[in-house]
Amino acid sequence: MRRCPHCQSPDPDDARYCLHCGQALEPVPRRPWLSLDDLGSWVALRRCALGALPVLAFALSARDWLTGGAARVESRVLAYHLAHGALIALGLAWARRERRASVWVAWLMAGLLGGLFGESLDLWFSYRQIFSGAALWLWQRWGLAYRPTLVYEILQGLRLLGLFPPLGAVYLARERRPARWLQAPLWLGLGLALRTQVRGVWLVWGACFSLPGLAVAACFYASVLALCWGLGPRSGFPDGGA
Repeated sequence: MRRCPHCQSPDPDDARYCLHCGQALEPVPRRPWLSLDDLGSWVALRRCALGALPVLAFALSARDWLTGGAARVESRVLAYHLAHGALIALGLAWARRERRASVWVAWLMAGLLGGLFGESLDLWFSYRQIFSGAALWLWQRWGLAYRPTLVYEILQGLRLLGLFPPLGAVYLARERRPARWLQAPLWLGLGLALRTQVRGVWLVWGACFSLPGLAVAACFYASVLALCWGLGPRSGFPDGGA
């Protein structure tokens, strides 16, 4: 709504004449399809970075909890994936300054669903030998046998990829700018490129305070931040980032 400059009465944005005094109204200039606001701001990036910190703290605290000796405990891995998705979703809701409880619930449910999807990709990769078979083909085709961590790197990417469809659905429902929709897959691609440099489960199993461990933690956090930035606020975000 806007106000008539003559009588100060409220009128619809698309009105050509004031509905109360009949005076002609200046046309509202159209917003450009792409603007600098769509590219983001340092304030929004800082808020995304703070919202992603709990995910890093959680990953570092998990450590040996996911394993029983040398074997994975699948129930704990499932809980880890669900908590990982929920923390990212709640961080997004906080970063976008969502006000309504129903929207927070929508983000949370999307995060849990994304965690479940990530777990299903994990199991598919680990036990159905579909992705691992593809990884073996890549080794033979491109001469990557010298890189035994490739399977785990692919797995890390799948875990992040599983979060994107449910969270992206809530993001599309909240955003009204197509120029912002097109950015999200690009930031997901950056997140996947960073996440695949996390060597297997070293982040939660290894010694995280050595230099290699810190590098792994940095890659993990940067991958989370890339995803959150792609689905997070841009600038201003007076209405949940929209």
